[in-house]
This record gives sequence, structure tokens and C-alpha cells, in this order.
Amino acid sequence: MNKQKPLLIHDGEFHRIYRMNVEEEKRDASSLKAVAIKASKPGHGGDVSDMNNEYNILTQRLADCPGVRGALRKGMFDAKDGTGPLFALHLEWVEGLTLEKWLAELGRQGDGDDNMNDLSCESSLLLSQIRVAHGIVLALASIHEAGVVHSDFVADNVIVKDERNNCSVTIIGFNFAEYSRGVMSDEGELYNDDIYALALLLKDIFKQQKSEPAESPKKEAVYGLSLGEAVSMEENLEDNEFAPDLPWSVRRLLADLMDYGHGTRVTRYDSVSEVASDLAQMLSDPFVFISDPNPVDKRKSTFQRPPTRLYGREKEMATLTAACNRLIIPDRKETAEVVLIAGHSGTGKSALCKQVQKAASSEEFFFVIGKFDQLQNTRPYSALILAFSELCEIFLAKDQDKVARIREDILAALGCNGKVLTDVIPKLIDLIGEQPEVPHVKGIEAHNRFKYVFRTFVAAVAGPATPLVVVLDDLQWADAASTDLMQALMVDGTNRHLLFIGCYRDDEMPDD
Repeated sequence: MNKQKPLLIHDGEFHRIYRMNVEEEKRDASSLKAVAIKASKPGHGGDVSDMNNEYNILTQRLADCPGVRGALRKGMFDAKDGTGPLFALHLEWVEGLTLEKWLAELGRQGDGDDNMNDLSCESSLLLSQIRVAHGIVLALASIHEAGVVHSDFVADNVIVKDERNNCSVTIIGFNFAEYSRGVMSDEGELYNDDIYALALLLKDIFKQQKSEPAESPKKEAVYGLSLGEAVSMEENLEDNEFAPDLPWSVRRLLADLMDYGHGTRVTRYDSVSEVASDLAQMLSDPFVFISDPNPVDKRKSTFQRPPTRLYGREKEMATLTAACNRLIIPDRKETAEVVLIAGHSGTGKSALCKQVQKAASSEEFFFVIGKFDQLQNTRPYSALILAFSELCEIFLAKDQDKVARIREDILAALGCNGKVLTDVIPKLIDLIGEQPEVPHVKGIEAHNRFKYVFRTFVAAVAGPATPLVVVLDDLQWADAASTDLMQALMVDGTNRHLLFIGCYRDDEMPDD
């Protein structure tokens, strides 16, 4: 497989996007295929955790999901621009414009004199708007049906390719996505902030377009669990925001979606699929739903719910943040700490941890996440392997001098026992290289040796200047070897700058 020189497409705060044409050798011929490479930037190793999260969700839960950009592989990437090898995701290349740029193009088209009532003209501005809105809603519905919440559903993460009679929409940017169907409120209702974020996007699509691109909703307006100052949801739908001849059916759809952020009255939508159904009806029968200013409402009534929010979690946030801050005390005497978060499925345990990660994020903190799987609870250390493989990738994303110092510290601590760890965590080989063979032992002796070497490894990488926070999700499915190892780390006096945050479903814990 031959590669051409990568072309820098986007230079963001935390990562860069490159386009590269890759020549694929096939049985009878070769062809060029464009791929997108999302590379971390030097000095932003913390972004590796989010990129790993994106890769895992794309390959495990959304691999066959329509309207989602697929992930091809992950690993180190050298753009040959002097920055050196960096952690990167290789993703499918998607042709089109971001929704923000498409809106700017739409504004320029809107300067023309389209006749909105001439519905036989497929190129009409209004039908184009509805087609794109329908494509966005369908893509988001498929994501939700796969059990994923996007959590960063803004205009820059939507790619639109809108051609005559044909519109395709692709959703990207799954850094903050979660395996969830929403967050459960104290009243037992399941809320999903993606729906309100969708309302903001559709509102931008249908408002009176100008030649300047619409501003993306701020992330605080999208994250239901934001730690920042609350963003007002009191968005209104004043008539002057929209084209004078915007049909009643579209206005009603937007008003109902915006009411998802208020929770003040009975409204129509409690899933994205219902929005898709209404938009599909508008496209299939435009004379009824678009030309008539007061069409008969053919939709069923549903009860609308307020947006995803973690209300009353200030105490839990304060406890977790304080535990993180204690790790950086230079003369700390306590051993490693553990904080356990209990709750039923969907109550926001994982989301709470992500907010703590944002609050404690800095170059000094190493924050990694592992998740136990019910189907893999016979595989020892599965969640710890995930977490510490991610830690290795964070290390490798540092600048070369820091990587060299980390490598030296680890090798000095492990001595001749490095292969004990690399056999269990193969990703560590990328950091410290192949290790010499160690004497073969079995059973309890092997487990005890691994515990000792692992404790030494953690003590080498977690210090007052570089504290380590390890989040382990779904502890109810943890294997015995993992729990024993965690207990050993908790009582080890050398690991004073380590925090375990464990999440578990208290209604699914085994009796023992």
C-alpha cells in the first residue's frame, strides 16, 4: 500500500485533520482512496483519551450505523512536518461541507428569488432545507438506536453533501460520545441532550439565512452535564428570525423541539425518530404540509421531556474533584484512594466521571478509563488493560523529550521484569520496546509477581507532578484477579498519587 504526502485540512486547538490519498493494491488493479487522519497535537496528550473513546465507539457500537463516518484504524502517525510521530485515528474521508459552511452557501442561494409555492421545483430553497434537516435527523436517530449519545452535536460535526434530488448527511466528532440512551432524572424520566442540540441546529437551518455562517451552539448548551456556568435554554422563535413564508408545519416542528429545553407544557416529541417521521411526511406530501399555512395535524401527540441535566450532583462533583486535587499534594502521606459511584443503569455515573475529567484536566493529570464487559468477565484485567493501554498512548503523544524521560523512569523501575507487563499490556512495547524473557511461573506465583511489577510500574508513572486517575466502569462485572490487583494498589504505601473511581450498578452486584 503506497501513501501520498498528507494535506493539512484543519488545524484545531487539540488536533489536526489531514487528507491523504492511499493507493490500495487489489487483485487486478490498484486505486487511490482518500482517508482522513485525525492527529493529536504535540503537548495535548489528554486528547488521546477522547480520541480512544471515539475509536472504540465507532468500531464497537457504530460500525454498521448509517450516517456515521467509520474508523479504519488507530496508531502513531508522522505528518513529516517536524512534529514527529503523534497518536492518530485513520477515518473514512467524507465529501461535503460542514453544516456551518453549508448554511453560508444557503445564505448566498437565498439571495435569489425562489418561489416557495412552486413545489414541483426540486431545487427550491425550502425543500433543500427540509432534505438536509431530514438527513441530519435520520443520522442522529440511527446513533440513538445504537445506544449512543453524541454529546457534541454541533454544526461543525455534521457533513452535508446536498445535490439536486439527493442529500447525504454524515455525523463526525464522537470524542465525547457515550454508551447511553440518556440520563435518568430523579423522577425516573430518561432525558437526552442531543435532542435539544438538534433543535438548535434545525433552528439555524430554517432561520433567515445571511451570507455569514451561523454560529455553532456553544458546547455548554449541548453538554447536559457541563461544569461551566449554566447556559440559558430560554430560546424563542420570534417571527423575525424566520423567512416570512416559512410554513406553519415547520414552525410547529421547531417550536416543539425547542420546548424540549423548557419542560413547561405537553409537547410532541420524545424521540428523534418521531421528528424524522414528520420531516419525511413534509417531503412526501409537500402540498399538504408546506403550501397550506394551517394543515391538519396528522401527528400523534406525545409528552415532551426536559433536557438532559445532572441536577443535585454538586455534592458528588465536589467529592470527586477534591479527591483529584489531593493527589497533587507533594508531601502526601495517604495511600492511593478509591471513590465508588453506585446507581442503576442510565443514572449518569459515566457522565459524572467525564465532567470530573474536564474539571481536573491539565497537563499534570493523567486520566484514563477502562470498562468491564459482562461477556469478558472471565478475561483477567480486561478493564485495567484498556485503561493502561490508553495511558501508554497518552505518553506516546507527548513531545519526544518527555517520552524519553517517561521511558527511562519506567525501565529503571521495572528492571529485568518488563516482560511481565508487556505480555499483559502489549501497548507498553511501543513505549519501552521489546523486553527480555523472564522465568516462567504459573498460578498464584505468576499472579503475585504481576501484582508486584504492576505496583512498581504505577509508582513510577504516578507522582505529585503527574497524578493518575483511573476510572473503572461496570465494576459489577469485574473479575477476581482485577479486584485483587486493585486492593493491592490501594494498600501499597508507594502509590500515594493514584485515584481509582469505580462505577457500578448497585442493582446488578453479585451476592458475594
